[in-house]
Amino acid sequence: MSKSAASIDTRTFRVDRGQAIEPAEIIFSESISEVADTGEKTQPGLTWDIHWDVVIDEVGDLYSRVRIYDTPPEHTSVNMVGGRVDLMATHDSSTLNMTAGHISTATVMASSTLNISGRAEIGWATAYEGSTVNISGGDVMTLHGSGRATLNISGGNISNSVAAREWATLNISGGVIRDARIGLGILSISGDPILESITVSGMANIAGGEVATVTLVGSGLLNLRGGTISDVIEIGSGRGTSGFTGAVNVYGRDLAKPDTGGSYGHGQVYGSWLDGSGFVIDLGENIYPHVNLIPEPLTLLLLGTGAAIVRIRK
Repeated sequence: MSKSAASIDTRTFRVDRGQAIEPAEIIFSESISEVADTGEKTQPGLTWDIHWDVVIDEVGDLYSRVRIYDTPPEHTSVNMVGGRVDLMATHDSSTLNMTAGHISTATVMASSTLNISGRAEIGWATAYEGSTVNISGGDVMTLHGSGRATLNISGGNISNSVAAREWATLNISGGVIRDARIGLGILSISGDPILESITVSGMANIAGGEVATVTLVGSGLLNLRGGTISDVIEIGSGRGTSGFTGAVNVYGRDLAKPDTGGSYGHGQVYGSWLDGSGFVIDLGENIYPHVNLIPEPLTLLLLGTGAAIVRIRK
């Protein structure tokens, strides 16, 4: 199916806050040359620039592009409870609350926020420039954050990967994630999420959840205070001891680090976390000399002693 730009009407509209918009009321512009014939009611080349609070709920409509902006001093909030969007972009400090429907590609910019829950589906989402993505449900195939973006995952499913780069922050407290990749970013894991693998060249703090494999590359730093590593901690393929400058810091009680044994024959770390739960972690080749055991609550005691000295001096 195809449709030329000349055959598309251009109409303007006004909308009250909270009003659901019918397709006929939306601005038609920027035609695309081809639209897949899916049998759905489609609107080729339909671009919707939103400046007010509205609801997207047309189950059978396909929007080629939706862009959300603030109308200063007001902040725009859009609820998406149905429909399909090829390209979605949030700007300024606007908010998109998505509980159902499908977005092929979402871009979250400036200080805007994308909230994903319920039965929402997104193919690819990218967060930039200090924006925020909150996922408590739904299904996202791929999520990337950079430019000091914040990604909070407390539920839902990441079926491909989530990545935090260029000073982005990734906080995971729930959900099921196939792969997490940390570049120049920070990862924190707590609660009860399930992750198949983590690759770290930035910093990762793990205090809960279950991770199968943790791979460190470059100067990757891993701080362990809880959770389960069910398979192995390893250095990335092709990077021996001489090429790796990172570390693994294990905080706990009754810690030990034999240099032999384990599933891979390169040693283990075992002991108990501060909550009393025991753990055993297998080590991969060449990672053993980079593992540091830090007894707890010794560090907490030292912190408390330092604080007491400061108070006395005051």
